[in-house]
Amino acid sequence: LKGNTTLLVLQSGKEVTDLLPPIQEQFKNTQNFQIVSFDQTSSFDYLPIGYLSQLKSKYSNESFMLIDTSLRIRNTYKHDMDAVRKMIEHIAIVIPRVKESDIKMKQ
Repeated sequence: LKGNTTLLVLQSGKEVTDLLPPIQEQFKNTQNFQIVSFDQTSSFDYLPIGYLSQLKSKYSNESFMLIDTSLRIRNTYKHDMDAVRKMIEHIAIVIPRVKESDIKMKQ
């Protein structure tokens, strides 16, 4: 998770998972962005025991969580369209911009 902007999917209902394809399409070419569901978090065994279960229970009313590259929770969102639009705007803001090279060709 560290080093990537992460959209953590907290719920697995159809109304939530149906919202993911447009988000994936919009950010598919973005470096350092990932969408992770709680089904995939078993591979994060380096986290303290109980960390993920406490996180999920604390935000049980939310559908998504936006986590920045420093593992800070930036915001949580429900799955209504207004919240999803705001989430997409926030993702675009939180994702680090790719630094353009400053090397110029000498003519």
